[in-house]
Amino acid sequence: MPEKCDELVRRLHEALRERREAQERGRKEASKLLLVVAERLPLWEITRLIERGLAEGTYEVRNAKQVCRGGRCMDIIKFFDAVDDWYDAQGKIMKIMRKFEDCEL
Repeated sequence: MPEKCDELVRRLHEALRERREAQERGRKEASKLLLVVAERLPLWEITRLIERGLAEGTYEVRNAKQVCRGGRCMDIIKFFDAVDDWYDAQGKIMKIMRKFEDCEL
C-alpha cells in the first residue's frame, strides 16, 4: 500500500536534517586544519583535499587517528563518521524521493 504523502514529507524533512547535521559535523572537524575555506564546501571535496594533502606531504597522520598540519590536528575518525552519516542520510533521501511518485494524497 502506498504511503501517505504527508508521512513522506515528514521522513524527507528528517533525512534532510540528518544530512545537514552530518555536513556541519564534518566541516567543524575539518576546520581544525583550516580546510574549510568556503562555507558550503561539500564533504567529498574536503575528503579530496585531505587525501591530496597526505599524498603531497602537507598533512601527516599521528596516532593513527589524527591528521595534522603545522601543529593543528583533526580527528579523522570523527570526520569520516560524519561522512558516513552524510551518505546514509543521502541514501534515505533518494529512497524517499522515489516513493513520492506513488504516494497517496
